[in-house]
Amino acid sequence: MSVSCNTGSSRRDFGAWYVAVTQPRRESMAIENLRRQNFPTFFPRVPQGAARSRSVALAPLFPGYVFVSFCRETHRWQSINGTVGVRTLLGRESRGPARVPRATMDALFSRCPQGVWDSAVGTLQRGDPVKVVSGPLAGASARFDEFLPRERVRILLQCLGGEVEASCSVASIEEML
Repeated sequence: MSVSCNTGSSRRDFGAWYVAVTQPRRESMAIENLRRQNFPTFFPRVPQGAARSRSVALAPLFPGYVFVSFCRETHRWQSINGTVGVRTLLGRESRGPARVPRATMDALFSRCPQGVWDSAVGTLQRGDPVKVVSGPLAGASARFDEFLPRERVRILLQCLGGEVEASCSVASIEEML
């Protein structure tokens, strides 16, 4: 799981959440070193890879950034800026780190079960009927085929007595009940 805390608490029980800017491609190093200091972290990832591949690689949802939780009043959070792998905490120098709104974090947690981005139509199964609601194919009925990288899907359109593959954004289809 992408959230760690030695207390076993729910991630909603942690302090406020902030954003740590990491050194280029050093998110894992930053997370490991933040965890050694007992700072809970959250590093959402998104499936990425070849559409037909059996294994899916996970890429950072926000490359170069890691969410870190702490209470400004009780934790020694200043050590985060000196953590190996971390460049700085986002915020203004005069005001300190900028807090990520609770609603934003709650939305991320709900969309990223187990730390992996779950697309809005993640319940679709191959063969499910869908309707295209926007774009050049708007109004067309189709069957869902598979999820593709970059928030896209492959659908099968009925055309001239057969099926034709097409791809579109996840947001442009709806499941038909």
